Amino acid sequence: MVITTHCMWSYVTPIFGALDRIGHWSRWNAVFSAVSAVAAEPIERIAGPDREVLVLPNGIDQTDWAVDPQGRDADDVRLMTVMRLAPRKRPMHLLRMMTRLLARTPPAIRLRLDVVGEGPERPSLERYIRRHGLGDVVSLVGRRSREEIRAMYGRADLFVAPANLESFGIAALEARCAGVPVVAKEHTGIREFVEHGREGLLARSDGDMVDQLQRLIGDPELRLLIAKHNRETAVAVEWPRVVELNVAAYRAAIARYGTRSG
Repeated sequence: MVITTHCMWSYVTPIFGALDRIGHWSRWNAVFSAVSAVAAEPIERIAGPDREVLVLPNGIDQTDWAVDPQGRDADDVRLMTVMRLAPRKRPMHLLRMMTRLLARTPPAIRLRLDVVGEGPERPSLERYIRRHGLGDVVSLVGRRSREEIRAMYGRADLFVAPANLESFGIAALEARCAGVPVVAKEHTGIREFVEHGREGLLARSDGDMVDQLQRLIGDPELRLLIAKHNRETAVAVEWPRVVELNVAAYRAAIARYGTRSG
Protein backbone atom coordinates (compact mmCIF):
# COMPACT_ATOMS: atom_id res chain seq x y z
CA MET A 1 0.00 0.00 0.00
CA VAL A 2 1.20 3.52 -0.88
CA ILE A 3 -0.32 6.43 1.05
CA THR A 4 0.25 9.87 -0.48
CA THR A 5 -0.45 13.24 1.16
CA HIS A 6 -1.56 15.99 -1.22
CA CYS A 7 -1.96 18.79 1.32
CA MET A 8 -0.08 20.70 4.00
CA TRP A 9 -1.00 19.46 7.48
CA SER A 10 -0.01 22.73 9.12
CA TYR A 11 -2.10 23.39 12.27
CA VAL A 12 -3.65 19.88 12.19
CA THR A 13 -0.23 18.22 12.57
CA PRO A 14 -0.74 17.82 16.36
CA ILE A 15 -4.02 15.99 15.65
CA PHE A 16 -2.26 13.50 13.40
CA GLY A 17 0.40 13.14 16.08
CA ALA A 18 -2.27 12.31 18.67
CA LEU A 19 -3.90 9.83 16.30
CA ASP A 20 -0.54 8.13 15.85
CA ARG A 21 -0.10 7.77 19.59
CA ILE A 22 -3.54 6.12 19.72
CA GLY A 23 -3.67 4.13 16.49
CA HIS A 24 0.04 3.91 15.57
CA TRP A 25 -0.63 4.69 11.90
CA SER A 26 3.08 5.45 11.34
CA ARG A 27 3.76 1.73 11.89
CA TRP A 28 1.34 0.61 9.20
CA ASN A 29 2.75 -1.73 6.59
CA ALA A 30 2.69 0.95 3.92
CA VAL A 31 4.94 3.29 1.99
CA PHE A 32 4.28 6.90 2.97
CA SER A 33 4.70 9.68 0.44
CA ALA A 34 3.81 13.31 -0.23
CA VAL A 35 3.70 15.56 -3.27
CA SER A 36 6.60 17.71 -2.06
CA ALA A 37 9.35 17.74 0.52
CA VAL A 38 7.58 20.44 2.52
CA ALA A 39 4.40 18.34 2.63
CA ALA A 40 6.45 15.33 3.75
CA GLU A 41 8.10 17.14 6.69
CA PRO A 42 5.28 16.78 9.27
CA ILE A 43 4.89 13.09 8.43
CA GLU A 44 8.61 12.57 8.93
CA ARG A 45 8.52 14.36 12.29
CA ILE A 46 5.73 12.10 13.56
CA ALA A 47 6.97 8.84 12.01
CA GLY A 48 10.56 9.35 13.15
CA PRO A 49 13.94 9.26 11.40
CA ASP A 50 13.75 5.54 10.63
CA ARG A 51 10.62 5.90 8.48
CA GLU A 52 11.30 7.25 4.98
CA VAL A 53 8.66 9.46 3.37
CA LEU A 54 8.96 9.52 -0.42
CA VAL A 55 8.27 12.56 -2.56
CA LEU A 56 5.87 11.76 -5.43
CA PRO A 57 5.28 15.09 -7.16
CA ASN A 58 2.43 15.99 -9.45
CA GLY A 59 3.31 15.69 -13.12
CA ILE A 60 2.89 17.82 -16.20
CA ASP A 61 3.37 17.69 -19.95
CA GLN A 62 5.40 20.82 -20.48
CA THR A 63 4.51 21.08 -24.16
CA ASP A 64 0.82 21.42 -23.23
CA TRP A 65 1.61 24.81 -21.69
CA ALA A 66 4.14 26.14 -24.21
CA VAL A 67 3.04 29.54 -25.53
CA ASP A 68 4.45 32.19 -27.81
CA PRO A 69 4.97 35.29 -25.65
CA GLN A 70 3.37 38.42 -27.02
CA GLY A 71 5.36 41.58 -27.51
CA ARG A 72 4.92 43.98 -24.62
CA ASP A 73 5.88 47.38 -23.28
CA ALA A 74 8.37 47.06 -20.42
CA ASP A 75 6.44 49.75 -18.51
CA ASP A 76 3.11 47.89 -18.84
CA VAL A 77 3.44 45.00 -16.37
CA ARG A 78 0.69 42.38 -16.16
CA LEU A 79 0.56 40.11 -13.12
CA MET A 80 -1.57 36.98 -13.06
CA THR A 81 -2.74 34.37 -10.59
CA VAL A 82 -4.93 31.28 -10.85
CA MET A 83 -6.59 30.11 -7.64
CA ARG A 84 -9.80 29.22 -5.87
CA LEU A 85 -11.06 32.40 -4.23
CA ALA A 86 -10.99 30.89 -0.75
CA PRO A 87 -9.21 32.01 2.46
CA ARG A 88 -6.67 29.18 2.25
CA LYS A 89 -5.36 30.57 -1.05
CA ARG A 90 -5.17 34.10 0.44
CA PRO A 91 -6.62 36.20 -2.42
CA MET A 92 -7.43 39.08 -0.03
CA HIS A 93 -3.82 39.16 1.11
CA LEU A 94 -2.79 39.42 -2.54
CA LEU A 95 -5.00 42.49 -3.02
CA ARG A 96 -3.46 44.09 0.06
CA MET A 97 -0.03 43.40 -1.40
CA MET A 98 -1.14 45.06 -4.63
CA THR A 99 -2.19 48.16 -2.71
CA ARG A 100 1.28 48.37 -1.13
CA LEU A 101 2.95 47.60 -4.44
CA LEU A 102 1.07 50.36 -6.27
CA ALA A 103 2.16 52.90 -3.67
CA ARG A 104 5.80 51.95 -4.32
CA THR A 105 5.64 51.75 -8.13
CA PRO A 106 6.70 54.76 -10.24
CA PRO A 107 3.76 56.44 -12.05
CA ALA A 108 5.37 55.65 -15.41
CA ILE A 109 4.81 51.92 -14.83
CA ARG A 110 1.27 50.62 -15.26
CA LEU A 111 0.39 47.54 -13.19
CA ARG A 112 -2.46 45.15 -13.85
CA LEU A 113 -3.49 41.99 -12.05
CA ASP A 114 -5.72 39.29 -13.54
CA VAL A 115 -7.22 36.93 -10.95
CA VAL A 116 -8.51 33.72 -12.52
CA GLY A 117 -10.89 31.62 -10.44
CA GLU A 118 -14.09 31.66 -8.42
CA GLY A 119 -14.97 31.01 -4.78
CA PRO A 120 -16.60 32.31 -1.62
CA GLU A 121 -14.16 35.22 -1.20
CA ARG A 122 -15.27 36.97 -4.39
CA PRO A 123 -17.80 39.38 -2.76
CA SER A 124 -15.19 40.50 -0.21
CA LEU A 125 -12.63 40.99 -2.97
CA GLU A 126 -15.08 43.05 -5.02
CA ARG A 127 -15.77 45.30 -2.03
CA TYR A 128 -12.04 45.75 -1.40
CA ILE A 129 -11.45 46.66 -5.06
CA ARG A 130 -14.22 49.29 -4.96
CA ARG A 131 -13.14 50.70 -1.58
CA HIS A 132 -9.49 51.11 -2.63
CA GLY A 133 -10.10 52.27 -6.20
CA LEU A 134 -8.47 49.25 -7.83
CA GLY A 135 -11.03 48.82 -10.60
CA ASP A 136 -8.54 49.86 -13.29
CA VAL A 137 -5.83 47.61 -11.86
CA VAL A 138 -7.39 44.33 -10.68
CA SER A 139 -9.67 42.16 -12.82
CA LEU A 140 -11.55 39.23 -11.30
CA VAL A 141 -11.99 37.31 -14.52
CA GLY A 142 -13.71 34.24 -13.06
CA ARG A 143 -13.25 30.70 -14.28
CA ARG A 144 -11.41 30.13 -17.52
CA SER A 145 -10.68 27.03 -19.60
CA ARG A 146 -7.20 25.58 -19.91
CA GLU A 147 -6.94 27.08 -23.41
CA GLU A 148 -7.96 30.53 -22.17
CA ILE A 149 -5.51 30.38 -19.26
CA ARG A 150 -2.71 29.32 -21.58
CA ALA A 151 -3.47 32.29 -23.84
CA MET A 152 -3.39 34.60 -20.82
CA TYR A 153 0.07 33.29 -19.92
CA GLY A 154 1.25 34.57 -23.28
CA ARG A 155 0.32 38.09 -22.14
CA ALA A 156 1.53 37.79 -18.53
CA ASP A 157 4.80 39.15 -17.17
CA LEU A 158 4.58 37.56 -13.70
CA PHE A 159 2.65 34.81 -11.92
CA VAL A 160 1.91 35.39 -8.23
CA ALA A 161 1.14 32.61 -5.72
CA PRO A 162 0.41 34.17 -2.29
CA ALA A 163 -0.67 31.00 -0.45
CA ASN A 164 1.27 29.84 2.61
CA LEU A 165 -0.23 26.33 2.62
CA GLU A 166 0.60 25.26 -0.93
CA SER A 167 1.68 21.63 -0.93
CA PHE A 168 2.69 21.67 -4.60
CA GLY A 169 1.22 24.47 -6.73
CA ILE A 170 0.10 23.03 -10.07
CA ALA A 171 -1.07 26.44 -11.38
CA ALA A 172 2.35 27.93 -10.65
CA LEU A 173 3.95 24.97 -12.44
CA GLU A 174 1.76 25.55 -15.50
CA ALA A 175 2.77 29.22 -15.53
CA ARG A 176 6.44 28.29 -15.22
CA CYS A 177 6.10 25.88 -18.16
CA ALA A 178 4.52 28.71 -20.17
CA GLY A 179 7.64 30.78 -19.54
CA VAL A 180 6.17 33.12 -16.92
CA PRO A 181 8.40 34.08 -13.95
CA VAL A 182 6.82 32.90 -10.68
CA VAL A 183 6.78 34.76 -7.35
CA ALA A 184 5.78 32.51 -4.45
CA LYS A 185 6.49 31.69 -0.81
CA GLU A 186 9.76 29.88 -0.14
CA HIS A 187 8.24 27.51 2.44
CA THR A 188 5.71 25.99 0.02
CA GLY A 189 5.88 23.07 -2.41
CA ILE A 190 6.46 25.54 -5.25
CA ARG A 191 10.13 25.50 -4.29
CA GLU A 192 10.23 22.00 -5.82
CA PHE A 193 10.29 23.58 -9.29
CA VAL A 194 11.11 27.26 -8.68
CA GLU A 195 14.61 28.16 -7.55
CA HIS A 196 15.09 31.71 -6.35
CA GLY A 197 16.61 33.76 -9.15
CA ARG A 198 16.16 31.08 -11.82
CA GLU A 199 12.49 30.23 -12.46
CA GLY A 200 11.26 33.14 -10.35
CA LEU A 201 11.69 34.68 -6.93
CA LEU A 202 10.76 33.20 -3.54
CA ALA A 203 9.63 35.26 -0.56
CA ARG A 204 9.75 34.67 3.18
CA SER A 205 6.64 36.71 4.03
CA ASP A 206 3.96 38.95 2.53
CA GLY A 207 6.21 41.96 3.02
CA ASP A 208 9.08 40.18 1.32
CA MET A 209 6.75 39.15 -1.50
CA VAL A 210 5.99 42.82 -2.15
CA ASP A 211 9.76 43.42 -2.24
CA GLN A 212 10.32 40.57 -4.71
CA LEU A 213 7.48 41.75 -6.94
CA GLN A 214 8.85 45.28 -6.86
CA ARG A 215 12.26 43.94 -7.84
CA LEU A 216 10.91 42.15 -10.92
CA ILE A 217 8.59 44.98 -11.90
CA GLY A 218 11.52 47.39 -11.86
CA ASP A 219 13.90 45.07 -13.69
CA PRO A 220 12.54 44.12 -17.13
CA GLU A 221 15.85 42.50 -18.09
CA LEU A 222 15.57 40.06 -15.16
CA ARG A 223 11.97 39.28 -16.13
CA LEU A 224 13.04 38.48 -19.68
CA LEU A 225 16.01 36.40 -18.50
CA ILE A 226 13.82 34.26 -16.22
CA ALA A 227 11.13 33.94 -18.88
CA LYS A 228 13.69 32.76 -21.43
CA HIS A 229 15.06 30.20 -18.95
CA ASN A 230 11.55 28.90 -18.20
CA ARG A 231 10.68 28.52 -21.87
CA GLU A 232 13.93 26.76 -22.79
CA THR A 233 14.58 24.58 -19.72
CA ALA A 234 12.70 21.33 -19.07
CA VAL A 235 11.06 20.82 -15.71
CA ALA A 236 12.02 17.82 -13.58
CA VAL A 237 8.40 16.75 -13.04
CA GLU A 238 7.30 15.82 -16.54
CA TRP A 239 5.12 12.73 -16.64
CA PRO A 240 7.74 10.12 -17.65
CA ARG A 241 9.86 10.96 -14.59
CA VAL A 242 6.82 11.14 -12.28
CA VAL A 243 5.60 7.75 -13.53
CA GLU A 244 9.04 6.26 -12.78
CA LEU A 245 8.88 7.59 -9.23
CA ASN A 246 5.40 6.15 -8.69
CA VAL A 247 6.34 2.75 -10.10
CA ALA A 248 9.38 2.67 -7.79
CA ALA A 249 7.15 3.55 -4.82
CA TYR A 250 4.76 0.67 -5.56
CA ARG A 251 7.66 -1.72 -6.01
CA ALA A 252 8.94 -0.64 -2.61
CA ALA A 253 5.46 -1.23 -1.16
CA ILE A 254 5.32 -4.72 -2.69
CA ALA A 255 8.77 -5.53 -1.30
CA ARG A 256 7.78 -4.17 2.10
CA TYR A 257 4.59 -6.25 2.17
CA GLY A 258 6.46 -9.35 1.13
CA THR A 259 9.06 -8.83 3.86
CA ARG A 260 6.44 -8.27 6.55
CA SER A 261 4.31 -11.21 5.33
CA GLY A 262 7.30 -13.53 5.29
